[in-house]
Amino acid sequence: MALFASVKQLEIIGEAANNVTKQFKKIYSEIEWRKIIGLRNLLVNEYFGINKEIIWGIIKKDIPKLHVEVKKILEQL
Repeated sequence: MALFASVKQLEIIGEAANNVTKQFKKIYSEIEWRKIIGLRNLLVNEYFGINKEIIWGIIKKDIPKLHVEVKKILEQL
């Protein structure tokens, strides 16, 4: 069940990233917007082919980095 909840949260992050303006993405280019959106698309379209080890790797490695970057952005706004 945790995997499904995690996948849903990654989808939401990807959907949010997809709705960020091009100008905002350009200003904050240190965030890998295309990869985030690409992951969302993969999760939505290839749901039964999801590799749980890859998902856990993203959660353990990439999400903490993204969290730090988003916090920096919020402090600047």
